[in-house]
Amino acid sequence: MAQVLEQLGAGERAATGIVEGLLEDWGWADARLKTGRWDFTDVKELVLWCNGPTSGQSPRAIRGLLEAGYPGEKLKYYRGGMQMWQLWGLTTIVPQSGS
Repeated sequence: MAQVLEQLGAGERAATGIVEGLLEDWGWADARLKTGRWDFTDVKELVLWCNGPTSGQSPRAIRGLLEAGYPGEKLKYYRGGMQMWQLWGLTTIVPQSGS
């Protein structure tokens, strides 16, 4: 999980001093995107989608990211997957062979 979070832009957080920790606890220092272990300040915005409306892979991935502290406002989710996307007649592009 650590490797995935780092690839998404999270950084392991250096040890905080007593003063910094207290300022964060009291809300005087911005710690919204930080946990005890991770700094999510520069993470990427992610778009997750399932294979279809009954797939549970994306919800599991989202739960795991949230449990690790990934900010929910950086996660976008499309439940319908490609099945619903195509059913609604939305645009898709099929790559040419060799691309």
